[in-house]
Amino acid sequence: LAPHQSYAYLYDAHIKNAHEALRLWNPNNPNNPSAESGGIIQAFNSTFTNVHRAAEFMVYFNWSGTLFNTIPNVSYFDHCTFQVDDNLPSTLNIGDFITIWLNSGISITNSVFQNTTTNNKNKGRGIYSIDAAYSVLGTGINGHCVFKNLHYGVWASCTGFTQPVTISQSNFEDNDVGILID
Repeated sequence: LAPHQSYAYLYDAHIKNAHEALRLWNPNNPNNPSAESGGIIQAFNSTFTNVHRAAEFMVYFNWSGTLFNTIPNVSYFDHCTFQVDDNLPSTLNIGDFITIWLNSGISITNSVFQNTTTNNKNKGRGIYSIDAAYSVLGTGINGHCVFKNLHYGVWASCTGFTQPVTISQSNFEDNDVGILID
């Protein structure tokens, strides 16, 4: 790890009722987010309940010696649950569980993104990204990712900087839009 990077390791953790559960940048410097951004989140078997956003990855390039040689982000979410239910505090709005902007290498495996609210018209998004490369995968015989009852399961937006998004062994159930790539 570089000495200036933050690192969060979550194992069997439960974060609930947070506006921003994990934020990998300094919001006090919004005009230059890459000046104070970067970090690693490694979460296993953890739950994020009734959060506006579980994880926010902002623009970050981990350079490896030369201008065009970057090292992928090693962040991952494995066997995690992202959920919003009727106990959502009135001070929070349903947002995006994970947002990724100009980042590559993040892995999401065997995880569930779901909205079980009964009266909320804003159903949120599982993953929203801009110019990012990441994977959403199920692994093993019974492994899969699930996106359930959301406005968008995955929304991958590209503004001209093309990077691959890989989605495999994933189920999209009762979403308004399962996958949008634009």
